[in-house]
Amino acid sequence: KDERAAEDDTSWQKALLAGFLILGYIILLKPVGFLVLTPFFIVTLMLLIKRERIRTIPITVIVIMVLVYIIFGKLLYVPLPKGFGIFHDLSIFLGL
Repeated sequence: KDERAAEDDTSWQKALLAGFLILGYIILLKPVGFLVLTPFFIVTLMLLIKRERIRTIPITVIVIMVLVYIIFGKLLYVPLPKGFGIFHDLSIFLGL
């Protein structure tokens, strides 16, 4: 029983942490920009959810970034946030 109670506590802690992570992502997306913030968000969320699959993280980040860019940027013509200052310059330099 003690293991199950500890696992339930961990699940709630992870869910709460994921919620704060999502909230932080939403708040920081416009000033920092999609290209800079999204890889950090995906990596952190993947590590929070499942630590055993660390080798798949780089591939997953690249696939998600490319899919979002194609779907929103090219197919739906929705501009992705470029950020402000140096983040904007970096987004422009990398072609976003």
